[in-house]
Amino acid sequence: MNNTRWRIEIMHSFNLVDEPWIPVRPIGASTTQLMGLRDVLLGAHAIRELVDPSPLVTVSLHRLLLAILHRVFGPRDDAEWAELYGGGSFPPQPLEDYLQRWHDRFDLFHEKYPFYQKGSIQRQSVTKLWPVTRLAPEIASPGNATTLFDHTLPEGVAFTPDRAARYLVLLHPFTVGGLFGLLKGEKDKAADAGPLAKCAVVLLRGRTLFETLMLNMVRYDPEFDEPCPSTPEDSPAWERDDDTQPVDRLPKGYLDYLTWQSRRVRLFPEVQDGRVVVREVIIVKGCQLRPTEEIANYETMVAFRKNPRAGKGENPRPPVGFREDRAMWRDSHVIFQSTDTHTQPRSLRWIAELIAMGRLQEEHRLPLEIYGIITDQANIKLWRHEVLPVSTRYFSDRNLYSQLQRALAMAESVGQELDRTLEQLARDLLPNPNRDEINNLRKAINATPTYWASLEVPFHHFLLELEADRQLVQGRPIYGYGYAMRNWMDAIKQAGRLALEFAVSGLDGNARNLRAAVNARGRFNGRLNTLLAQEAPGLELPA
Repeated sequence: MNNTRWRIEIMHSFNLVDEPWIPVRPIGASTTQLMGLRDVLLGAHAIRELVDPSPLVTVSLHRLLLAILHRVFGPRDDAEWAELYGGGSFPPQPLEDYLQRWHDRFDLFHEKYPFYQKGSIQRQSVTKLWPVTRLAPEIASPGNATTLFDHTLPEGVAFTPDRAARYLVLLHPFTVGGLFGLLKGEKDKAADAGPLAKCAVVLLRGRTLFETLMLNMVRYDPEFDEPCPSTPEDSPAWERDDDTQPVDRLPKGYLDYLTWQSRRVRLFPEVQDGRVVVREVIIVKGCQLRPTEEIANYETMVAFRKNPRAGKGENPRPPVGFREDRAMWRDSHVIFQSTDTHTQPRSLRWIAELIAMGRLQEEHRLPLEIYGIITDQANIKLWRHEVLPVSTRYFSDRNLYSQLQRALAMAESVGQELDRTLEQLARDLLPNPNRDEINNLRKAINATPTYWASLEVPFHHFLLELEADRQLVQGRPIYGYGYAMRNWMDAIKQAGRLALEFAVSGLDGNARNLRAAVNARGRFNGRLNTLLAQEAPGLELPA
C-alpha cells in the first residue's frame, strides 16, 4: 500500500455546518451516524440522542449546540421557552439565517478564522508541534502519558477532520492545567485547567435531542444578567474578530463562557493516501478564567458547595466534582436541590421554576447524566459518566428531597459502622499488632467498596420508588411511608452483611480467625439492628 504523505499549500476546507462530524442516533436507528450542525439542529426532533464513545465529547458537543441555540433563540423568559418547547422542533429560518451569516467561521481550516482556533499561529510560530493525539485524553501522547485507555505513545497517528473537530470542542472546557508549549517570544508556559476540569457536569436527557437541548436551555437575557453577569460584547468565540490571548479575564457573558477558549490551538491539515488528515497541532496557553472561583457565577450545569471559612487562596464556592473512591449517586442530594451548604445546578433550578410556572409537567421522569474527569496532576486519570433515573419532582419538592437525604444518611451510617467493624476485625486477627500492621490488614480486608457498589442498582430503583410512593396527608404530599423506605432499609441491611461476609470469606480457618469472624458478625449485626431500629418509628405514616 502506498503510504505517501505530503503537505500542499492549497487551502483545505471542512465546514462544520455542512460536513458530517457530530455522532447522533436517529429515532428508530440502532447505530449512530455523523451529521453536520445544520442537519443536527434542524432535525433535532427526529434524533434520539447525540452520543460519542467519549462521554467528554458528548457533553461538550451538547454545550456547543446550546451556545448556538441561545444566540439564536434566547429564550429571555419562561414564556419564550414554553413557546419554543411547544413547537416540537426548532424554527428553521432563524437557524438557517444564523448559520449562513457565520458560515465561514465554522470552517475547521479557514485561513484567517479557523473554528475554535487562533488563525494567526503558523508552523514557524513555535519550535515544536504536538501530535494530534494531544487533543484526545484517551490516547497517550507526549505530555499526556497517563491516559484513560491507551498507555502507548503512538507515532504518526492521524485524525480525520471530523474526529479532530470533536476533540477540539472537548479540549477547551476539559483541558488539564500544566506546562504547554510557547509561541516564539513568550515566556510563561503555565496554563490553568479548563473551566470543567474539576466539575461534575449534569445533563438532563429527553426523549429526543430536541427535548434534551430544551431541558438544558436556561433563560438567556444578557440585559438582566441572566443566567450570569453579562456585557453587551457577549458572543460565542466564532463571532469575534480578535484573537484569543493568554490573559487573565472573566467571560463577557454566558455565550463567551460556553465557548471559552482555554487554549490557543492550530490544526495543520495535510494529505495522506489521498485524503485530508490532521497529524500535528499547536496547543499553547489561552484565556485564563481568573479568579477561578468566578466559575460559580457563570456555570449552569454544575453544583457548587459553600465554603464560608475559605482562607486566602481557597475557593469559597468549589464545584462538585468526581472522586475516585465515591460514586456520584451518594452525593445526589447535593445536585438535586440547594441548601445552606450547596447550590444545585442552575439548569435544574430552571426546570423547577418552569414546573412552578406551569410550563413543564411535574411528572417528567428522565435520565440525569453526570459527566466529568478525575485528574492526577497534569494528566487525566479517568473519566466518569453516571446516569441517575429521576423525576423532575426531586428538583423542587422539599418533602421528597428530605426523604432522599434521610435515605442517603442511613446508607452512610451503615457504611461507617462497617468501617468500624472491619477496623476491629483487623485488630482481632493480629496478636499484639502495631498501627502499621493494623492498617495493612485493614486494607487487605477492605469490603467497603463492595458495600457501596452493591447499593448502586438498588438506589436507582429507590429513586423511582420513592417518588411513586406518594400519599396526601392533610393536603400535603409525603413520600416513602408505604414501601420505598422499608425496601431501601432492606437493601442497606443486605449490602452490609454481604460486604462483611466478603471480608471474612478469605480468612484462614484457624481458631483465632474463626473467633474474630464470629465476633465481627455479632458486633456488626447488633449495631445494624440498632441503627435501623432507630429509623423505624419515622416510617410510620404521620397522623
